[in-house]
Amino acid sequence: MKIGLLGFTFAHENMGCQALTYSFLGMLTRMFPDEKIDIVDFHEEKSLGLIPERFPQLNIEIYRISLKKDFKGFLKKLNECDIIFDESYGDGFSDIYFTKSVIRHTLVKILAARSKAHLVLTPQTYGPFKSRMLERMAGKAIRMSAKVYSRDSISKEYAQSISHRKVVSLTDMAFGLKIDAPKQFEGKNLGINVSGLLWQGGFNGNENQFGLKTSYCDYIRKMIEYGHSEGYNVHLIPHVTKSFCEGRKIPDSDSEVCRALKEEYPYVAVPEDFEDPIQAKEYIAGMDIFIGARMHATIGAFSTGVFTIPFAYSRKFKGLYEDLKYPYYVDGCVCSTEEAVASTIDLIRNKDRYSKVQKRSLKIVDRLLTKFEKDIQGLLADKRR
Repeated sequence: MKIGLLGFTFAHENMGCQALTYSFLGMLTRMFPDEKIDIVDFHEEKSLGLIPERFPQLNIEIYRISLKKDFKGFLKKLNECDIIFDESYGDGFSDIYFTKSVIRHTLVKILAARSKAHLVLTPQTYGPFKSRMLERMAGKAIRMSAKVYSRDSISKEYAQSISHRKVVSLTDMAFGLKIDAPKQFEGKNLGINVSGLLWQGGFNGNENQFGLKTSYCDYIRKMIEYGHSEGYNVHLIPHVTKSFCEGRKIPDSDSEVCRALKEEYPYVAVPEDFEDPIQAKEYIAGMDIFIGARMHATIGAFSTGVFTIPFAYSRKFKGLYEDLKYPYYVDGCVCSTEEAVASTIDLIRNKDRYSKVQKRSLKIVDRLLTKFEKDIQGLLADKRR
């Protein structure tokens, strides 16, 4: 059996995008522990990153998509697969970030759905779309897929409304990323994931791309100062770090902002750039409290039991965490800077109470991930018959 992957990344600088890939591959290897698994990764990447070391039982072929130069070759490669899974990098099936690339990726989904393979859309965010044309294309891709999962009920309702088909709501696969052991730190430790994307105002730079009412830069500085004043060891933890692709410019690097902030606040700790999401999650797991605007950084903390305060800049946070009965996030699109700071401090001061809610939420996560794994195991078993 040959499995195709679309919208998964093996070597991207965004540890969250990699975490989805690692979690999914980990699930596959648990299902077939004694078998070699043949995978075709449809992508533009040149590197597999640390995947060969982490998953030696996988036979992975990178197929670089070129719709202009080798359209027929791409269709042939799709038809070699028995089943194709598409993840859209978690939240890439939307035009809130970019438009041109989403048109291309949506076209690729439609072509995959038309191939001999079954296309399965794994748990992800759907929309929103500003472009009606793109929304119609997205609806077509969803409608043509053999199975469709969302990672929250808001996305489920939206996907169903534009496709007129059933969508199953679960949760984010990255909750299932396994680590060996958390890093050990002395004293009280506050981790702050500083988003380079929000720091610069969005991918366009110097613009409020996501409509924040909170001044993100002021918020981060105030939380660093608050943590230090309360006796915490403050760690500025990047989740978009470095690429395996030499020379690639990283427009939204967290690492650069963290290092610049260390010049302002010499007492903060800034780890070396992580090479994969396991390294990132092991470091984050050593914190007592974690504040983050990269959603998968917060998932890394949340899933290891670290008390987590997400800073939301899009509806994906609301959908994910409220479905888990954990509405304790700071909404930067609603709160002023003063309100965001006060809300965060209140959550920290009531950490013990909210940590109990978080533990109950993790039981929901376990149930949803178990359901997804059983579903995928059933789909693959049908294909093997």
